Amino acid sequence: MSTITNIIISASLYGAQEMFGAQLNAYTSKLNVPPFVKIDKCTVGGNNCLRADLFIAAFNNLDLDVFIDFFKSLHYWDGEQDQRNTLQLFIKRPEDSIFGIYTQETISQLQAAG
Repeated sequence: MSTITNIIISASLYGAQEMFGAQLNAYTSKLNVPPFVKIDKCTVGGNNCLRADLFIAAFNNLDLDVFIDFFKSLHYWDGEQDQRNTLQLFIKRPEDSIFGIYTQETISQLQAAG
């Protein structure tokens, strides 16, 4: 049976897009699935560009605990300091009707909920 988990990661990368994208691609490469898609900031609706970097993927039969551990390990530097506190995870599991929103500090709530 197919169980699809939708994931959106939001980050304010300030020039660290390549390093961050490489971390995401390394994860998907291990799973042997296509990489996250990075949304082009200036090809969205409205009359301005996004002020955040968005990465989107959908996974079939995702081991959520493994993904959560990976998410908690993500980091990048803006040249001066670690910016992990700017990461947000939007996740919609098969049983969810809406996306849950988590940070690296609050993601443990999802892991504890099982």
